Amino acid sequence: MLKCRHNEAQQVTVAIGQKLVADYRRIIMAATAAKVYDMSGNEIGIIDGGKHIKIRNDGKPKKTHPNTKKGRTTWVDPIRDKEDIKKVLYYLQAKIDNELRIDYKKAWARNKLYFNLVVFTGLRVSDVIGARKETKFKNKDKNGDIYYSYPEWTGLKWQDIYCKDGKTFRKEIAIKELKRGYMRKTPITETMQRYFSDYVEKYNPDTTEDNYIFVNRQKERLSYKSIDAFIKEATAVCRIDGNFSTHSLRKTFVYQLYMSLVSKVGEEMALAKTMSITGHRNMSDLLRYLGVNKKNIGDAMEGYEDWMSDVF
Repeated sequence: MLKCRHNEAQQVTVAIGQKLVADYRRIIMAATAAKVYDMSGNEIGIIDGGKHIKIRNDGKPKKTHPNTKKGRTTWVDPIRDKEDIKKVLYYLQAKIDNELRIDYKKAWARNKLYFNLVVFTGLRVSDVIGARKETKFKNKDKNGDIYYSYPEWTGLKWQDIYCKDGKTFRKEIAIKELKRGYMRKTPITETMQRYFSDYVEKYNPDTTEDNYIFVNRQKERLSYKSIDAFIKEATAVCRIDGNFSTHSLRKTFVYQLYMSLVSKVGEEMALAKTMSITGHRNMSDLLRYLGVNKKNIGDAMEGYEDWMSDVF
């Protein structure tokens, strides 16, 4: 009886392994062919110079419009399964390896660095690459009159990662959050140091302390559309169910951090610790933000690094 169960378990394990191999083969083929597929494996678009172009039924490029309307936001999901995070990383590396043009190769390496950084720190896109160009802030002068101001280019610079010598890592990333105005300090762990060291060693970016980390090929600020496009492309190719956008990576960090704490300190303490790191004001907001409920609730940063060690 036990032997029979053991054989069944072996068969299940082999079947799962074969499925994973098939998934990764499809991912590498998609990266090589520069095509985008839907959840059913049907081709829905192509990648042209890093841009996602949808295809009409007649095979011609489709002109698309934004999915959101004024005054209404679209719900986006985190990547909940750690195996799916591995697949996205595998796809991004496959894009790097299969790009022939060096500038495209560097662009995909930059995308992978961005993915690693945000999934591992939970930084908002506005704090990493700066506010949108069309963003305006509401202010009041001394007399109480309202006026609007527009942000200058902000975002992470190399001086936020390295000390003045350009080689020694800082202990933490200290930034003022653009959304709330709070100072946030994020430890630069050994895993993060490895990300940046590999990127600098292989692609030799200009790490002058006053230069921004995430820029486009013209050395200008990286757009939200660029980040949104590569996230949508990678999740579509990897057949991850959900609606994904720029905010999905921060949500992924929060979700994985929370799940890594639940098994160690319990639900309530996990919520409290997660709130203290992410800046959410109450537990109900955090639960709604995560999209979790009691059915799937299964030293914070150290525990999270151990939790994600099999991914990164």
